[in-house]
Amino acid sequence: MPGFCGKFSMRQEKIVQILAYHVHLWYNAGIIKKEMPKRGKTMFAAYPSAVPVGSGHNYILLGHRHLTLRAYLAAYPGLSDKWRFYHQNGVDSTFADGAVAYRNRLGGRWTIVRARIGIGQPSSGAEMDTPDPVTDWVDVTYGGKTSREVLPGECFFSDEVTLSLPEGHDLVWEWEIDGEDIPSTPDSQAATFTDTGDGFSFLEEAPLPDLFGNARPVKGRIAFLGDSITQGCQTRKNRYEMWAGRIARALAPDYASWNLGLGFGRGADMATDGFWMRKAKTADIACVAYGVNDLLSGPYGLGRGASADEVLLTIETIVKKLQDHSLRVIVFTVPPFHYDPSVRAVWETVDRALPSLCDSLGAELFDFAAVLDAKHPYGDVCNYGPHPNGEGGRLVCEAFLQSGALRQQ
Repeated sequence: MPGFCGKFSMRQEKIVQILAYHVHLWYNAGIIKKEMPKRGKTMFAAYPSAVPVGSGHNYILLGHRHLTLRAYLAAYPGLSDKWRFYHQNGVDSTFADGAVAYRNRLGGRWTIVRARIGIGQPSSGAEMDTPDPVTDWVDVTYGGKTSREVLPGECFFSDEVTLSLPEGHDLVWEWEIDGEDIPSTPDSQAATFTDTGDGFSFLEEAPLPDLFGNARPVKGRIAFLGDSITQGCQTRKNRYEMWAGRIARALAPDYASWNLGLGFGRGADMATDGFWMRKAKTADIACVAYGVNDLLSGPYGLGRGASADEVLLTIETIVKKLQDHSLRVIVFTVPPFHYDPSVRAVWETVDRALPSLCDSLGAELFDFAAVLDAKHPYGDVCNYGPHPNGEGGRLVCEAFLQSGALRQQ
């Protein structure tokens, strides 16, 4: 089925929908094996992340869409001219109450009509209101073809593409997609636009590949796992001021960092061992920065914030699953977030318990809260905003690098 590019009859369409539904149930029940195929792991190692922006999925563009989208992404230094792009037709984490998108939901059936990459202008770090000129467009292909049918739950890489991107220039991704219920995120820090027919206009919920991979040797591959604070919400777009983006750029080209943070992200979503965890397991090092949304909203469907014991068990589950795949894990304390008094007490209990939990698991600990809480310990005063601004991101980056968390690597 992955190579099928024809049209379905109404009866075949119904069969596909029924199969997709049962695959979703079997996957979540563990009946279908969730491990990354060996070739997939090799591909992630050979083509690590080349950009600091996060582009996972916590949202669905409901109904039928036909879109031509363009994204401008600052790239790491030290890249080769060989690229591959990874796509996942499913949702990583729950958005808000899950009414639109929830963890491990399958995307619909849609088509990559065409895709291409090009060279943008030098990355200025300024807000981009309109698309910049692009040169040296190169088609992205899939199995030697410029178009590809995408079925619910599919995960796949593109063919290798050759493009020599001058250092300091934006990588530009453009594709035309058509179909139903396409996974996306409304919180990307990339400059993203859609072709309206009369030119390009800004689009917040632009679907993008999950991974912009580039073939090059690195000392290690880091996955930043977390929520909107990790993704960089409320920092200035196209400037990558979030803490994860700053660390990623400081460590490049020695390390390749993949930002897997998503708005509303809960550790409980990652702990289900679904789409999100599958990507995380491909790294060498994982920075685990969950807790805020677990405290505020709880796991999808629970209807209340999680208890301290539930949050700690979630973090323990994530750490163990990552360690089972030989990842080195660095756990971040839960940051301040203007909690109400009852939640604040749970937050304090969690953060006080994390040092002993990490010791018992053989994981490292970075005191995220100490950098961001103006009245640490447990003052819950967000010195740089609940979603840290660029200055907060800078200080977290400096504290992380000075902590020596990567010294043993």
